[in-house]
Amino acid sequence: MAIDLLNLQPQMISKNLRGKYIMLYGLPGVGKTSLAAQFEKVLIAGFEMGTNALNNVYVAPIKTWDDWRKMVRDLCKNPELKEKFHAIAIDTVDEAWNLCTKYVCSQAGVESLSDVGFGKLYAEASKEFS
Repeated sequence: MAIDLLNLQPQMISKNLRGKYIMLYGLPGVGKTSLAAQFEKVLIAGFEMGTNALNNVYVAPIKTWDDWRKMVRDLCKNPELKEKFHAIAIDTVDEAWNLCTKYVCSQAGVESLSDVGFGKLYAEASKEFS
């Protein structure tokens, strides 16, 4: 099917972040979390305590992967929470991954993802993280 460039229309995006995925990437301390804290109705999943200097911001401290799983379940099932929070910020993704791999390893009774052959636990961790 050929693209009809003469009738191509510009794409229009909504004026809010609902239904959008945004990744902020940068060196520590450049203001990624501070920027995310300014989003309308944002909940910050604090996998690390880089949020402790932010005032008047909703922060859910995530200490374990089970904390994260429960928060996601609650957000998905509770209509009041869906209205209260329109954006979720993860601070930081690398710490989230660390808790995820720790969880997957504990479920398998091993210390490291590489303790199980053929990349099986890496695939399991990737699936869990997704």
